[in-house]
Amino acid sequence: ELWEEKYQKLKAYKEQFGDCCVMKSHDKALNAWTLNQRSAYKYTMMKGEKGNDPNRPTLSAERIAKLQILGFEWDLSKTKNELAWETRFRELITFKSEHQHCRVPKQYKPNMKLSNWVYDQRKNYRCLRSGKGGKGLTEERIQRLEELGFEWMVWPSKLKASAHEEYGDNDDEV
Repeated sequence: ELWEEKYQKLKAYKEQFGDCCVMKSHDKALNAWTLNQRSAYKYTMMKGEKGNDPNRPTLSAERIAKLQILGFEWDLSKTKNELAWETRFRELITFKSEHQHCRVPKQYKPNMKLSNWVYDQRKNYRCLRSGKGGKGLTEERIQRLEELGFEWMVWPSKLKASAHEEYGDNDDEV
């Protein structure tokens, strides 16, 4: 059945990325399906309340349970910054799978948002470690980056050599 097929796709997505927040840019159809599940859940929880449309789609208890066990997030009230962080983190995963490292050049023309984000993570890490705050960089995020092989200190000469070899680029540290 279609619901089960989409659920299995979501399960595979979660195994790969660690959450159920499917970005539209990653899989438009699966993103739409997750939005529909959230909407159906909302109407399921409101069922019987005054003003609720009884013809709106709802979710069975079994489907709600399956999604909850998977760690599905019903409320997407995450801030724009949190979603942007997750998007860049996923892009870094892709970058690493293509280049076998996380040293994104400062002027990485294919994705300037990613190179700026990598620079910001290093800057926020230095601020956090010096007691000045880390602008959204939490211990959990630090751990996730380190598990990916992220380097907090990248020496310009190492980066220059890496960038020149791979991109024909001679930019300094990110």
